[in-house]
Amino acid sequence: MGTPIATISTPECSIVTSGIYERYLEANDKKYHHIFDDKTGYLVNANLMSVTAFTKDSVEAEVECKKLFFAGKPLKGWLNNPDYYAAVFVYNDDKILFDKV
Repeated sequence: MGTPIATISTPECSIVTSGIYERYLEANDKKYHHIFDDKTGYLVNANLMSVTAFTKDSVEAEVECKKLFFAGKPLKGWLNNPDYYAAVFVYNDDKILFDKV
């Protein structure tokens, strides 16, 4: 286990993280993660290590987390949904972005 990068306070909710830092394949000195774009069949290249979504429902958190990972940034209006509380983006350059209510 690593060291936490941050803490966040939220109402009671589901928390889901999608990331490329644990599940990957190394071949020829290159890492290949497991998050594919279903439209292209190629790996998503969003300059992210992970996205964590905080929502009222686990299924929504899973779907929204992937949506945010594919976007690579906060989505305009995402937090307008009262069931979505926050998202945390961790970028490859160690930048951390909190998008929260």
